[in-house]
Order: sequence, then C-alpha cells, then structure tokens
Amino acid sequence: MLSRAFLRLATVSVLVFATTGCGGGGSDTTTAPSPSSPTPSPTSPAPSALQGVWVTTLRGTSERVTLTLGATGYQINRGTNQANGVIGVSGDQIKFSDSTACIGTGAYKWGITGTSLLFTAIAADACPGRSEVLADYTYVKA
Repeated sequence: MLSRAFLRLATVSVLVFATTGCGGGGSDTTTAPSPSSPTPSPTSPAPSALQGVWVTTLRGTSERVTLTLGATGYQINRGTNQANGVIGVSGDQIKFSDSTACIGTGAYKWGITGTSLLFTAIAADACPGRSEVLADYTYVKA
C-alpha cells in the first residue's frame, strides 16, 4: 500500500507538469499585477505569464537552478536536489508551501520584465534552501 506522503508527492508532481504551459515570446513591459494585492491563498492559480520553466545561475557557486511553475504547483531542481510543492498567487505576491523538502511557507513579491522573473522575499522563508534560490534572484524563461 502506498503511503499518503508518496501519493501527495505524486499528485503534486503530476499537477506541476500537467499545468506547465509552453512559454511564449517575451514583451518589454512589466506584467506583475498591482502591488496593492491581497495576500495569496494556497488555491489561487498562477497567471499564465508566470507559468513555465525558468532558469537562473546562483551567485558564488555558479549552480544552475531550474524552477518550473504550474497553475498551482512548483518544482525546483538544483544539481541533484529536487523539491516540489504548492503555490498560491494573488496579484504580485506568491506563496510557496507544502514542500517535499521542508515544512513551512515562503512569501515573495514577483515581477516579470520581458523574459526575466525576479523574486523578492516579503518575510523570512521557513525553508532556507528555497530562499537560497529564490530571494533576489532573476530567472529567465527557458
């Protein structure tokens, strides 16, 4: 019999990959919604502009990080490390939660300019590994 944790991980993984759309061409305008947005809830889907595969290179280590954002889920790949979880988006805020790598929620402001996505921490992320690859990093649409 499969454990609940395994079933949950499998479900989130399927959601991440099933809801990830193909990236289109970039624009030269910022597409982040109004900064006066309410705090996101775990069930608010991500806008299509935010969905897709994004990549960055970490300062200091030059490690490549791939972030896949779906409508309600995410996956982070950093070298041989990988984690999945749930996202909730409201306006220019995104919450990362239910991670397979740690307990806790991280809240960030996001903004897209052209094909670049920047995350800025709203408060300390309960998941240090997640904040290492998100806080103040700019991702480029793959």
